[in-house]
Amino acid sequence: MRILYTLLFLLISLSASIAQTTLDTALNFIAKDIYGNRIELYEFLDDDKIVVIDFFNTSCGPCQTYAPDMQASYTDFGENQGNVIYMGISKGDDNSMVARFDSIFGITYPSISGSQGGGNAIHTSYNILGTPTVIVITPDRVIVEKHIWEPTRSNINEAVENAGGIMVSTGNISTDNVVMAEIWPNPVGDYARLGFISAGSEYSFMITDIAGRTRLALLGEYFSNGRQTKLIPTESLSGGLYFLIIMQDGKPISKAKLIKN
Repeated sequence: MRILYTLLFLLISLSASIAQTTLDTALNFIAKDIYGNRIELYEFLDDDKIVVIDFFNTSCGPCQTYAPDMQASYTDFGENQGNVIYMGISKGDDNSMVARFDSIFGITYPSISGSQGGGNAIHTSYNILGTPTVIVITPDRVIVEKHIWEPTRSNINEAVENAGGIMVSTGNISTDNVVMAEIWPNPVGDYARLGFISAGSEYSFMITDIAGRTRLALLGEYFSNGRQTKLIPTESLSGGLYFLIIMQDGKPISKAKLIKN
């Protein structure tokens, strides 16, 4: 029995290691992530972004194993705020299954489900032979990495840097100057309340979408020392996932996920 399990593990590992897209040039697609955000591949490429895609399935063992590595690489390159865009595209899963997967493995980059987001069709059009398949696409629409194996943090980072990606590592930052406490309610309606700890300084606030584009910017305001609350108007935002960023001296010092109904 032990030999059977060993052979099965080797077979799964071999299958994963040879999985890849058969395409050389990226095909455009339009999909929706699990929060309803519209995602069009060519919009990112035309904006001179490098795109990293993890083709996965929530029940795939290697997909679960390497999901934290993909998340770590996403953080290293600025969480879609720099010149690299990360996303996951599932096959055979609905939004709730992908949301559970993301919650378990700490995934915060955009995820497209197979049955509700359009992921099944994208897997088919890209001739994905197995999961996980992590690919890298440059702005000229060339798939420069057709399959990163093993998709560890270091291997993904190396491939992205070779494609021209620039590390940012701004991540979820906590400093002595400000500590993000909470956004409530979340999901938000027309307004969001932001609670944070101030060190007695001037802070400005910005909301960006999943591609790092600024959707709302508020002018600097002085806050005295201690716990503070800031009311953020969000009625102009359409439904979906955003990031609320606290800025000091023009630099992001803390960041939180915001979901708009």
